[in-house]
Amino acid sequence: MADSRPLSLTEAGTFQIDFQSLIRVLGENLYANPKAAVRELIQNASDSCVRRRAAGHPFEPVIQVTAQKDERLLVFEDNGAGMARNEVVQYLASIGGGLTRKVRERLSTENPDAARMLIGQFGIGFLSAFVVAERVVVDTLSIEGGLPVRWVCEGTAEYQIGQGDRREPGTRVTLHLKRAHFDLLEEETLRNAIVRYADFIALPIYLNGGPNPVNRMNAPWHLEGTESEYAAYIKHRYGVTPLALEPLNAEREDLEVHGVLFIPPRTADWKHRLRSIDIFHRRMFVGEDLNVLPEWAGFVSGVLDCPTLDLVASRESAINERPSYKALQDYLGQAVTAFIRRLAEQERPTFLEVIRQHDWSVKLGAVRNDFFFDQVKDLLPIPSDMGPLTLPKYLERVPERLGGIKTIYYVPGEQPLGQQQSTIFRARGVPVFQADLVDEQFLKKYAEKSTNLSLRQMVSGVVELVEYAEGAQWRALEARYQDLGIVARGVCFYPPEMPALAVRQVDYDQERLIEQIVDGSRTLFDFMSRVGKEKSDAYGLCFNVDNPIIQRLAAYEGDSTVLDTALRAIYSSALLAAGVELTPELSELVARSEMRIIELLLEQEARLQAEGKAAPYASSAFNEPVVEEPELAPEPSEPSDWSKQFDLLREEWPGNEPETVTPEAMPDESSGEEDAARKGASPDKLPDRVSFFQRLLRRLRK
Repeated sequence: MADSRPLSLTEAGTFQIDFQSLIRVLGENLYANPKAAVRELIQNASDSCVRRRAAGHPFEPVIQVTAQKDERLLVFEDNGAGMARNEVVQYLASIGGGLTRKVRERLSTENPDAARMLIGQFGIGFLSAFVVAERVVVDTLSIEGGLPVRWVCEGTAEYQIGQGDRREPGTRVTLHLKRAHFDLLEEETLRNAIVRYADFIALPIYLNGGPNPVNRMNAPWHLEGTESEYAAYIKHRYGVTPLALEPLNAEREDLEVHGVLFIPPRTADWKHRLRSIDIFHRRMFVGEDLNVLPEWAGFVSGVLDCPTLDLVASRESAINERPSYKALQDYLGQAVTAFIRRLAEQERPTFLEVIRQHDWSVKLGAVRNDFFFDQVKDLLPIPSDMGPLTLPKYLERVPERLGGIKTIYYVPGEQPLGQQQSTIFRARGVPVFQADLVDEQFLKKYAEKSTNLSLRQMVSGVVELVEYAEGAQWRALEARYQDLGIVARGVCFYPPEMPALAVRQVDYDQERLIEQIVDGSRTLFDFMSRVGKEKSDAYGLCFNVDNPIIQRLAAYEGDSTVLDTALRAIYSSALLAAGVELTPELSELVARSEMRIIELLLEQEARLQAEGKAAPYASSAFNEPVVEEPELAPEPSEPSDWSKQFDLLREEWPGNEPETVTPEAMPDESSGEEDAARKGASPDKLPDRVSFFQRLLRRLRK
């Protein structure tokens, strides 16, 4: 039945605590790692020794950890200050009592050095013992005298306290382990836990009665260590030799930090996460922190002891909303930048090795952070078709355009360099960066933060390396192409050996071209716009007016069929050189061009044979030495680009004859007799020549 009595504001009450449940909740849920019990009990032993030393008692502090496998016992023992009966009741048997906190408050004025050595904070660390033990026994004797005390608890609200048998000052804590934590009885497991959590406790910790301490007691920063001593410590803790390291030492009002930053190698031995920092607090390990370093420092790790950090109750991490954490973050941001800057300027070989192994992480860091970007932007090499180049070295090779503008050219991702674009860039001595996603972001940021600098993908950037050609003969050739249904423009570019360049509007950024292309090339932009208005797969042509073949075609006044066939062949060759994935329409166009060239050759051959004349063909890239006819001119060792396209066409359509032919290979207006007269020979002494068509058939049979 419900209590119907009226409530009175003057009544008082006390919290009702289910102590056993509280022990279980705090013990089992407060600590993420059960081995934290090793840390907490060693910390209590250390604080006990510090209290005895601060009291002026001369002694040699010792902490002993012993695993008794047969009895399933784990024992922590020290020869510190110990506790009297009233201290056991007030602090050990009270949650949050915190003897160490009380002593620290007193020593902060009486003995600041001793106060800094104390580790305990919250008075609840002892509860971690119940995470791994079903029964805890404490035997202690105070340095102030009195009787020894024994305290026993099985993790319930009840405990027993009485007289113990300890004869020397200090404390012994005996854990009767739960079955799930018998692994702590293994010496290697226990040793690793001690080294992980208590390596820097300034007192010797002995394991199983061994003659030597298992902890180092001091880190290099405690002893003003040399660089080699720092490297040896990193090797001891992580199993790797660092590529580079940077000791840290700062003491100011809002921050005290000592430790080392280092760059690990990218090897299988490195098993920790990058950008991880092992945090210590007053020499006791707290945990791994992945946020205290700036987000752009993904290639850096470190070990820090920061006593000014505010910790959570379990002391397994710092409270990142506190000013102490922000102060450490700001300090480390500046320290990492100074570290990398020093390597870049003073230890260049080491810096380049860091970049080689952590290239992606360093560039990503520069993309994410403006300050860091400004420090390293001119130092990072980026892959190019001419080898890795820093941006200042790259820009030395790039010519200025109108208005003093320079352009960074790149190919995104794994996209290969196009043959015709690559030929033009190489002829001008302009490198092309091969940029992955992070490289591309880095290049964009570099261009945005620079003046008179633009960024262009190679496929569109090639337009900036061509110039519009003036001249009536080029307009006439453009019109002839227009009659053939091909949009073309006369331009000039390097190298002159390259007759033409196939372009597609979809590959170009119209807005950027309008802003940055020189005024003389605006007509070229108009031309590409026209290409874009046709079909999505339509390609136009930029023919090179500096090319000898193009010049001969522009001056040609002979058979219109021959001219049209040659113009189509130039277009087909440019398409193939551009690496175009041929649509059915383009494939048909190339095939028709090929067939038409063969038809013209056959017609020319038939006409000459009817007239009883030999074919006076000029030497071409397709001529080859024939064993049975040594009088033929030998084939050049390096066939022209045009001849390579001829062979490519022959392979693309088996059974068909090659489609293209250079003007030099076309028959001229002179007869065989006229050719002989020019050479001072009589017609009857002309050597028998094998026709081009016969040589072509012989090649196909091979």
